[in-house]
Amino acid sequence: MSTQPAIESDLRELAEQSEQGMPDFAETAARVAGVGSPYRDDRPGAEARRRALYESRLIEVALMPLSLERVYVHRVARAAAGGAALLAAAAIMVGVLDPWTGRMLQILSGMPLAILAPVSIGLSTMAAYLFAGLIAEHQVERRLRDSVRSRGELYTDIDHLEAARPLDKVRRMVNAVDAVAVALPVLGASLGLAVCGFLMAFYFLPGNQMASAAYYSLGPVALVTVLSIAFVIDLARACARERRSPSPPPLLAVAEHWGTLIAGGLVGSFVLWYGARVAEGVRLSGVVPGEGKRLLLIAAAVAAVVLPLTWGLLWVRRREQRRCM
Repeated sequence: MSTQPAIESDLRELAEQSEQGMPDFAETAARVAGVGSPYRDDRPGAEARRRALYESRLIEVALMPLSLERVYVHRVARAAAGGAALLAAAAIMVGVLDPWTGRMLQILSGMPLAILAPVSIGLSTMAAYLFAGLIAEHQVERRLRDSVRSRGELYTDIDHLEAARPLDKVRRMVNAVDAVAVALPVLGASLGLAVCGFLMAFYFLPGNQMASAAYYSLGPVALVTVLSIAFVIDLARACARERRSPSPPPLLAVAEHWGTLIAGGLVGSFVLWYGARVAEGVRLSGVVPGEGKRLLLIAAAVAAVVLPLTWGLLWVRRREQRRCM
């Protein structure tokens, strides 16, 4: 009975306060902030937020695994080396098919095409690998500096630092060059082998017979090149699909198997034996082999290089993926 007056008094006070309406928003915000005035300057708090974000991003950059940068550098270098080999092989092939271009290449280099082909492809591949690696290192450093660089304005810096994730940015860079780091070396090696193998096989023929052999081998070479490009495209797409799929695509599963390496060795042995017979027959009789034999020899020679090279690149890719985890 003694609590009834207190309850009635509280109810009357609540009724009076409800009749007065809701309090002013600015007044409520000021009370929540702990100050008496609603016009408080929040710049000190924003500067503290910027300092905390800046320190967090610096720590993230300092603790980022160095393997991420190395993997990106090596992938860019492999892709550039494959592209350089592809361009050099295409230039030499133009010199084989066009006599004027071939003579100009020999005059400028001072070497016959049979020697110029492996030398130019090898040197361009090595130079592209080294320079692309240096450029990739500089690119990673520039991206990391940009992720912690001040824009000069307080709230712009806060937005930039909140959105910047140096580790995620480098991971995206690594994944962006994943497919081309496998595709371009395979394509460059296949075309480079076709050019060097042709020149080594027909180098000792007279000029007219060499031009005839090049003309009649253009169809098989073009067909094998198209098939190589199709294989490389499927391989690159399989590498891209693997990041979105819990299981590896069938093409990658087959290419990574040890049987692929063994098959490449067997095909290479066949190429050495069959190629020696074909080249000897051409030198002795001066008759270009039939289209079927030429197609078989060119396809087998390309497969003998593509199969073990693909297996090796995918093995390196698996190691890089484990280092980036």
